[in-house]
Order: sequence, then structure tokens, then C-alpha cells
Amino acid sequence: MRSSLGVILGFLLVAPPGVWASDPVPASRLPVSGSWSDSVGVSNGIPVYSTIYTTLTSSAGASQINAALAACPASNVVFLSAGTYNLNSGIDFSKSYVVLRGATNSSGVPTTILNFTSMGGERGINIHQVNDSWDPENPGQWTTVSVSSGIARGSGVVSLSGTPSGLSAGMIAWLSCPTNNLGLTGPPNGALFLGTDAFAQVVKITAVSGSTVTFTPPINADYLTTSACRLSWRSANNTLHRSGVENLSLTRSAGSGWDYIILEGTDECWVRNVKEYDLPFGNYGINVYMNYRTEIRHCDISHAETTSDSSSTYCILPLLTSGMLVEDNVFHDFPNIMPMKGLGGSAFAYNCIDTLTYPANPNWLSQTVYFHGLHNHYNLFEGNFGVNHYSDGSDAPGNNPGNDSGAMNNLYFRERLAGWDPAGSSNPPGKTDNLYAFVSGKLMNYHMVVGCVLGKQGVHVRYFDNGTGQGDGIFWLHSTITNTFIDIDNWNTVDNGVHAGTGLSAGQALVASYLHPSKPSWWGASQPWPPFGPEDALSVTNTMSYTNIPAGYRYVNGVDPATTPITPPPTPAGLIAQ
Repeated sequence: MRSSLGVILGFLLVAPPGVWASDPVPASRLPVSGSWSDSVGVSNGIPVYSTIYTTLTSSAGASQINAALAACPASNVVFLSAGTYNLNSGIDFSKSYVVLRGATNSSGVPTTILNFTSMGGERGINIHQVNDSWDPENPGQWTTVSVSSGIARGSGVVSLSGTPSGLSAGMIAWLSCPTNNLGLTGPPNGALFLGTDAFAQVVKITAVSGSTVTFTPPINADYLTTSACRLSWRSANNTLHRSGVENLSLTRSAGSGWDYIILEGTDECWVRNVKEYDLPFGNYGINVYMNYRTEIRHCDISHAETTSDSSSTYCILPLLTSGMLVEDNVFHDFPNIMPMKGLGGSAFAYNCIDTLTYPANPNWLSQTVYFHGLHNHYNLFEGNFGVNHYSDGSDAPGNNPGNDSGAMNNLYFRERLAGWDPAGSSNPPGKTDNLYAFVSGKLMNYHMVVGCVLGKQGVHVRYFDNGTGQGDGIFWLHSTITNTFIDIDNWNTVDNGVHAGTGLSAGQALVASYLHPSKPSWWGASQPWPPFGPEDALSVTNTMSYTNIPAGYRYVNGVDPATTPITPPPTPAGLIAQ
């Protein structure tokens, strides 16, 4: 179980013996609790539903699978035995507390294959209430009441201007605010909530008394105005709770289609140990559409359909979602990984990203995990082996100005960001254009990059590339956000150390993690914890290794690392060190 004690314990893990060190990251820029440990992903971890309601074989079609899910009792499993299921329509969840689970081999790799032979206009797997479509821009779908008091950082109680009809404990709701209340300009890229609101935080209601509503987690933002905020919800029957898909491999033989998986209007649902291959052009591997505390864990998403322009094909796309956890996944052979539109209080952690194919311009380093519309706030990016963060919405190199509602208070912590990728057409192989490790455009305020390992030897020649557009700097920052940008103790290949003036002050120390109180139980015994950071400034080879994290180890070796000590295997030939 994750605990908010993680920040305190983190000091003990990295501070010198006998020293009580202070955190260099301002507390006001973190969630109210000081960490993300108790507010992301399925609460108390993904549950293990062990009772098998029914077992189906590969002769089953989509209609049989759907009927089994509809009849499945709560906390039970519809089990799909190993084999290839050729499906000519999508799978639909119709109730809460149900799992669709496949088989695996001895290495944990899914051996249940869902091959969509005719996707047409359907998604592969729909985790939402059947025959219900959530429309964030349509006020007619929502009950909305203005907030009269209680909007403040740390508040978990608000008073409404009217009676919250139909709202009760256990439901999820959207606390929102119009774009102009955020002090930002420019039309936002993405579906505005209620047609006007760029800011939204999804909360779970814990009590309703008259016009007073109590919820969790508390408000993180300290820049909202009470008079502009409102609370919105749909009927309790519109939300699907605590259901998930596990141990499946998804592919297709159809010529076109939509997203492989969509989670829509869900509460604490999950995707675990799912492989996806050959996603149709212009679609999303996992569409996270208006959800609370979604968890995506131990998945492998690879290979987008090759076209002349794959720029709108994404592994994951979250929209107006809060409390999401994306952890221990592998993303490869894809043009873009995860744009975010209205994501709040979420964590993207310990994922491995490699081989960013981009057919329109093979040598151009595309965006990886980046803000791309609406207002994104209080998100954590920790421990990833990746390429870059390129928040392109406003005046970033090569993009149109003023099409974003900005971002506030997002932390990039202990990541390995090379600002380069091996997938290019040049010889020797590798990208040659747009080689930034971190880009922050206009309106991206209080981005915090802390304790990361940045750059690639022989590629980057300057720390800041502001305004030059040459693509050979570690950072590109828009001139209007440099006064809020926080750069602390990042080891980089330009300085071969920490950049002057950005190191820790006396008495400061980095925590090990803002997500885990201690090394997770699924972490390999031979892997360092924490996996990346400036502490390894003189051990660059070790710091840059894929296999420092379990997802990278799995990507290289095909199996999870042992959790008891072993001698690690050598890196196979063909992988290019970063």
C-alpha cells in the first residue's frame, strides 16, 4: 500500500547518516499531502479477483464474451483461455467489479490473443457503461451547481449555491473553472469541460449534507477563484467501478479501426499486463476519457500503423482525468507516447520508452510525454527511462503559438532523458533534428525538473537553447516562463555534472521517491533504488542503463527481473546505449 509517509522516508533513504535534510522542492508546488503516494491509481492497489465465473475458449466470439461479462457476479472473473480469438466486433463491460482476464506463459507474457478482424467504427474493449457516451462539452449531460465557498488549496469541503440533487457519497464529480479565471490566454486545444472550463479536478464524494459537499483528494491548486468554480456530476448509474482487463494481447487483421481500449467515465478501473500491437493510424492504444484513479500497469504498447503522418497516433491519451497512475510499462516503435489534455494529480512513473518512429520526418525527435491542451496540473513524472518532455502547446519550436491553456506545478523527478532516440534514417543510426531533452512553451508555469540525468554525449553542446532553435541544447524554455522554471540538481552531459548554480544548497537532499515510501516489492533485487539521479554523476554508464528499472529490464530481456539477487545478464547486441 502506498503511503504519504513516502516523503519523510525518502529523506532517510538518501540523506547522509545522522542528517535531517530538507527537500529542495517547494512544498507549495507539491500536492497537499506532499507526495502522490496515496492519491494515484486504484486505492490500496489493484484488487485480485480470484473467483472464476466462467472460462471461454478461442472459439468464443465477441457476443459470447459480452454475455459472460454481463452475467458475471461482482468480484468475479471471465477467463479467456490461451489461444487466438478472432473478433468482428468490440467487447463491452456492462457492470462494475468484473475482470476480463487472459492466460500467460511461465514468463508472464499473455497467451490469450484478441485479434480484431473488423473494427470498423468500434473500439476493441470498452470499459464504460454500455450505451452511454460521455460528452464533456455538453452541459445538458451534467448537473452543475456553482461553488459559493471553500475553494482553497487543501480544502476538501465546499459549499454550493444550491442543493446538489442526486449527488451522494461514493460518486465522482468534476470541480472545474473557466479558462479566463486562470489568468491564461489563447484558445485551448481540447474539449473544454461544459464548453468553457479548461481546469478540472476529478474528486470522489465522501459526504453530502445540505449544500455542503465533502470530497477527496483535497484541492491542490492555489490559483482558483471561488466565484468562478462549479461542481458537476452525472447519475451514479453512469459510472463503472473497479473493473479491469488483464493478461491479454491485442492485435488486428482489419484494415482500419478505432482505439484498442477506452476507459470512459470510470472509477478506479485498470489495464494490467496487456500487449498491444499495430494500432490503427490516428487512434489511441488506451483512451483514458474522463476518469478517476485509472491504473495502467505492466503493459507493452508497440508499433503504430505506418503512414506518411502518424502524428496523431498515441499509446495513451488522457482527457479531463485525475489520479491516474501509469507505471512499469514499455512503449516502443511509436511516434508519440502520451499527450495530456486536462490531466491533474496523476503520475507517470518507471516506464521505458524507446524507438520513436516518425514516418513524416524520420530524423525528427517527436514529442514523447507532453502537455497538449486544456490545463494540466500537479502531475509527477518519476523514474522513467525516456527521451524527452516536449510541452508543445504554446510557442515551442515548430508549433503554433497560443493554442494551450497552460500547465502549473508539474514535477519531473529522477528521470533519464536522453534528448535523443535510436530510430532515425541517418548513418550511424539515430535522430538528428529537434534534439531537446526538455521543452517548455509559453504558459507552462512552475515546471520543476529535479534530480534527472539529461542529454547524450556528443549530441548536446549547450545547456539552454532558448531562442536559437538549433536543437542541440538540453533545455528549450519560452522566455515568459523562465522566472517560474525550477531547475535543481540535474546531471547533464554538457557540463558532465550539475549545471553551475543549480545544485543543492547546504542541508538539502533529494528524496528517493514521491510515489513510493520504499523500494517496491516488484523491483529487481539487482536494480538500484532509486534508479536514476545525480548521485551517480561519475557512473554515467550505469545511470544510463535501460535495465535500471523493471520495465527496461523486461524490454531488454523479455522477462521481469528476479526479486532475489541474481547475476544480471549482459545487454543484448543491437540496443544502442544512451
